Amino acid sequence: MQHKFVRAKGGRPIAVDWTSLTRPGQDLVRPSPDHTRTLTLVSLHFHPEPIGTAVPVSDFAAWCVEQGWDVCTLTGLPHYPSRRVMPEARDCRVHDQDGRTMRWRGVRVRRLSHFVARSPGALGRFITEGSFAIRLAMHGLFRTALHQKVVSVCPSLLAVAVVSLFRPTHHTVIVHDLPSGLGAGVAGANTFLVALVRSIERWSLSRADRLIAVSHALKEQLTHAGVSTPCVVIPPHINEQAICVLPERSGLVTALYSGAVGLKQGFETLLDAAALIEQTQDNKVRFVVRGDGGTARELEKAITDRALACVSFEPLVATDQLSRGLADGHIHIILQRPEASSYAMPSKLFATLAAGRPFIATACQESDLGRLTRASGAGLLVPYNDPHALAQAVIRLSQDARLRVEMGARGRRYLEAELSRGALCAKTLEIVENRDPMEPRLRAGDAD
Repeated sequence: MQHKFVRAKGGRPIAVDWTSLTRPGQDLVRPSPDHTRTLTLVSLHFHPEPIGTAVPVSDFAAWCVEQGWDVCTLTGLPHYPSRRVMPEARDCRVHDQDGRTMRWRGVRVRRLSHFVARSPGALGRFITEGSFAIRLAMHGLFRTALHQKVVSVCPSLLAVAVVSLFRPTHHTVIVHDLPSGLGAGVAGANTFLVALVRSIERWSLSRADRLIAVSHALKEQLTHAGVSTPCVVIPPHINEQAICVLPERSGLVTALYSGAVGLKQGFETLLDAAALIEQTQDNKVRFVVRGDGGTARELEKAITDRALACVSFEPLVATDQLSRGLADGHIHIILQRPEASSYAMPSKLFATLAAGRPFIATACQESDLGRLTRASGAGLLVPYNDPHALAQAVIRLSQDARLRVEMGARGRRYLEAELSRGALCAKTLEIVENRDPMEPRLRAGDAD
């Protein structure tokens, strides 16, 4: 029996049994004896989602466990990028004695049932995140205030707002994207909805103790939005040791896009470039799009309607086949619309570097993706919405196997030297532990 002494009105200490305060299976956020080594992670997206925010967030939680931390995660039902709840969630469950607690790589995981909107775009995302946030509040998140450290992840912005409402002792927010920017610049969301989301962003993020942005452009947008919380830039990481560099396979040169299929990417340029190459190269290059997401069906229809024989659409490979799946591409394609460059960072870049493959990025020169492309020496940068430039870059790499190998090797070396899992996770934990050089600050509302 575990007790905590609290003081009654008369001043006499009373021993309280923690197990009497929670129902079986709901003690995941009960503090461990060593509060300084306990971390609560709140993230809508978590393993086994194969791409997106879930990948670096889940691996960071596992890395903390490897360092001796007690990590418990409050998360939603796995549904990204298909917007359908994944049946694979049942396969990753290892139950504790109470039969309701899940563990993954030592991380205690509590999945909260919530509604998953099937409709793409900003409104569907808002509905899904809102449902998760409501379930989060109903779960009794106030108990996380007993922890010294809580990390929440945006997305979901509304989950971050719930955590901020309960004011944990130390709250760090990892910001992977800003929904207001994506909604206004990419999805064309309703003006009122965008204004509402911006107000929630400013309020909830300003009440946190620390922010971690995944790109410099995203940090600038936070400042522009009026968020006063100190912020550092730490890009999303990949577990490079889990991805092997495999030799190129024989046959046609494959230009591979693997990841989310949504509004942030803009596949028109890729399809136009494929049409140009199909006319000039006699099908010596094939394009493969692997993924799922809000515009996947529309993309498949566009490929069929245009009769592009050199383009095929495939599902994402299983996580345990990731190395082989990435190695299928002789060249990787990374797409980013200019409107999204200030609000999100494509994490597929880091998997491409780990796989030792060259890539072509359609991005702005001064975007974070553009800067990383030049710094790594592993990619070619072409303007967005310029299919001729993209086609020429694909043809150039398809005809030079030696250049492909050299660029891929440079990318892997750059990742290991500058963006390794250990270095980025350690820096993130340093911020979470409040060991960074930032000065203490008065959080919004503390002076009231």
